Order: sequence, then structure tokens, then C-alpha cells
Amino acid sequence: MQAEQLANEQKFNKAIEDGDRFFNARDYRQAQTLYNEALLIRQNAAHPAGRIAEIAKILGEQEATDKQYADAIQLGDNLLSQNQLDEAVMAYQQAARLKPSESYPGKQIELIELKKSEAKTLSENYASTISAADAAFETKNYSVALASYQKSLDYKPGSEYPSSKIREINGILEEQKMLADREYYEAIRQADQLFSEEDYTSAVKFYENASALKPGEKHPQDRILAIRTIMQERTLNQLATYNKHIINADRLYQDKIFDQAIDAYLAA
Repeated sequence: MQAEQLANEQKFNKAIEDGDRFFNARDYRQAQTLYNEALLIRQNAAHPAGRIAEIAKILGEQEATDKQYADAIQLGDNLLSQNQLDEAVMAYQQAARLKPSESYPGKQIELIELKKSEAKTLSENYASTISAADAAFETKNYSVALASYQKSLDYKPGSEYPSSKIREINGILEEQKMLADREYYEAIRQADQLFSEEDYTSAVKFYENASALKPGEKHPQDRILAIRTIMQERTLNQLATYNKHIINADRLYQDKIFDQAIDAYLAA
């Protein structure tokens, strides 16, 4: 009987020693198990009973903290998914205060600060691009304005203001194209008429106007080249006729046939 008591005493002391060690290491579940083993040996022992009550209180507080932490993290994650960044930061800060050793809230706050910095940069780039686009639009530099409005959508996709301006500019450019087409074909009509009448000096002006309206069109350029060739040939023919008259006049003058020489010079 005495040996059994000694064995129980050793088991009790061992359970208390191990329980205290786990308790001090904050492994409360394991400590609780060992203290319960000690109470099976000594039902009225104050130390393990007190520690079990203390552990129950600690675990209850931990469970409450765990729930508050989980709720704060869930709230922060939900707010972040809705892009409510400032509110999400406050939720993560609350979680960090509840469990300072947890790294997740701090990492999420860093992520949000990065998103806010990127959003600020995008907003600044958007504003400056819109400003440049508006300035170009006011001076009717529509191609530059269009490119700038399109660029602004890289910073704020789907933004209504630049989208409406792009539609407006496309309408203006389409109207300008229709007007240019009408002016072009009218210039070509008049130029072709003058060309057929061999009024090349007037015709070339209309072809040049048409070419300025549509630089890529081949017809006015071909006609301008043809007119220059015709005019050059005319000049060469006139020069040849002039030289012929001068040579004839000089010969008549040398032969002292002055009346015919005068007529030849006048003909030149």
C-alpha cells in the first residue's frame, strides 16, 4: 500500500511539474490535460485545480480574442475587395492590436498603402492627360486631343468624360472628312474641265488644291505632272520658234533686207 502511495505521489508530482512547464510555455491545452491527471490522483489538490480555473479563463479570453481577430480580418478583406481602402486599413489595424504577433494584418496594410500610392499616381497622370487633351481640343487640334483622351483611359478605364470627348471628336473628324471629300471632288471636277479645255495654268491650281485636301490621291498628282510636261514642251517649242525667227531676222539684216528683217524680229 505504501509503495502504491509513493508511486501515486511520484505521478502527481510529475504531472504537476510537466503541467507547470507547459503552462509557462503557454501550451494551455497540454497543461490542462496534465493538471486533470494530477486531480485524478489528488482530487482536492489546490494547485492543479487553481491552474485549471486559470486556464479556463485564459482560453475563454483567447477564444474571444480569436473571434474578434477573425471578424476584423474578414471585415478588412471584404472592404478591400470593395476598394474601400481607408476603412479596410482601420479593420486591419484593429486586428493587429488584437494579435500583434500576426503578420497578415501588417502585410495587408502595406498592400493597401501601395494600392493608394498607385491610385494617386494614376489619378495625377489622368488629370494631366485630360488637361493636355482639353487644351488641344480647344485649339481644334483634334488628332492630338483624340490621342490624349484615349491615353487617359489607360489610367481610368471606362471613364465617361474622355469617352464622350472621343465620340465627339470622331463625329467632328467624320464631318471634316465628308466636307473634304466634297471639296476634293469639286476641285477635281473643275480641274478636269479646265484640263480638257487646255487651260493648264488654271487647271494646275485646282489640282494642287485637291492634292492638298487628299495628299495620297494619285489622280491630281498625275495631272500636275502631265501639265508640267505639257508646259515644258510648249516652252521648248516657243523657244525653238523664237530662235528660228531670230536666225532668219539676223540673216535678212546682214543681207540688208531691212523691211523683212524688221518683220522677222517682230515675229520673234
